[in-house]
Amino acid sequence: MRMLKLSLLLVLVMALSSCQNNKKTVNVSDEVKTDSSENLAGLVYKIDTFASVIEWEGAEGLAAINTTHNGTMALYNGELQVKDNELIGGKFKINLPSLKVLDIPAEKAGNAKLKRHLLSDDFFDVEKFKDAGFEITSINKSGNDSLKISGNLTLKGVSKNIDIMAKVTVSENEIQAETKQFYFNRKDWGMSYGTEKSLGDEMIRPEVGIKIKLLAKK
Repeated sequence: MRMLKLSLLLVLVMALSSCQNNKKTVNVSDEVKTDSSENLAGLVYKIDTFASVIEWEGAEGLAAINTTHNGTMALYNGELQVKDNELIGGKFKINLPSLKVLDIPAEKAGNAKLKRHLLSDDFFDVEKFKDAGFEITSINKSGNDSLKISGNLTLKGVSKNIDIMAKVTVSENEIQAETKQFYFNRKDWGMSYGTEKSLGDEMIRPEVGIKIKLLAKK
């Protein structure tokens, strides 16, 4: 009886900690939308792939005592479009093989092991899908210095429309854009490793954090 009570208590603690640690994910639509800037004549700024970066975050372990991993990914290419000094569209390709793990020292075996696993078919499957992509479909002002950007996020050949918040600064010769940290559920893009109905989601969290930092020049 005592063991049963302890087991029930453990399950309750795990459930409560999971609820408290879940990250709020972005709104996701299965409808792949059309780029809203296609019929607008705007100035094109090319994304500087050396100065731009995608920062990622993921977690493993029980929600109450999880281990957070983080790192970066580079871009292959991309562009942003501007009209009347305002962002009207854009797109870019993410270089998945460039993925780096930053929370584990590079010389440690765990660094290479985690990178290999993330790039395997359990997650990004770079053997079949060398890149990921994002294409802006609509932009709306939200407050004095923020934009609500909707766009098609493509991972593992699956495209879904999401909403993210960003701060964008446009000058004569360059554009600086940075999103707030946002989270998406990797299962929505077919990355279901470790999400079996037992402790799967507790051992490898389904929420993936992303922050996008772009610099584009004429």
